[in-house]
Amino acid sequence: MKNIRYAAFTLIETMTTLMVSGIIFLGLFYVFTVLNNKFEEEFIHSELTDYCNYALDDIAESIRRAHDIAFSSQNIQELDQNTNVINNYTLDPLRGIIKNGSPIYMTSPQTKYNPTEKNGYMKYELERWEISSMDRIPEYSSNIFYSGAGARLKTTTIVIKLYAKLIMGWDADKPAEYLSYKRIVFSPGMYINS
Repeated sequence: MKNIRYAAFTLIETMTTLMVSGIIFLGLFYVFTVLNNKFEEEFIHSELTDYCNYALDDIAESIRRAHDIAFSSQNIQELDQNTNVINNYTLDPLRGIIKNGSPIYMTSPQTKYNPTEKNGYMKYELERWEISSMDRIPEYSSNIFYSGAGARLKTTTIVIKLYAKLIMGWDADKPAEYLSYKRIVFSPGMYINS
């Protein structure tokens, strides 16, 4: 009778291979999850930045064209020579920046203010804005570049700061990052009429 030998793996070799494969799989899954979360955060950060820049550019264009403007902590109004409101901007944390009663959004590419997902996951939130003429902000009055500007120029140059927070979670009180956007806008119409 002939002895036949079969070549095969032992139980210990098989279990070791399965454990090493499982650890490698878990490591790859973890790396994939971290990269996917980072990609999503960067995408949402870009979405918020695009929206805020577009909205501030729209407001800046209205200020440049304005004969006069009226502003408070809640709204900005572009006025004509008869003090009629041409454009009215307000900040709404749920709907974004509102122009004449409608939310501002870009048409190409389609960028809307969409701070939460359907399941309640919060992406970002607009907190507040600060609007002031340049002469009322100490950082510009003490700046060498702006110190030589006349008083009339400083009162007709408007500084808009928009503050937002990137939340990326379920709790708005624990944001991942605070962001700010700023525009400095000179209004020729206000300058001529002042």
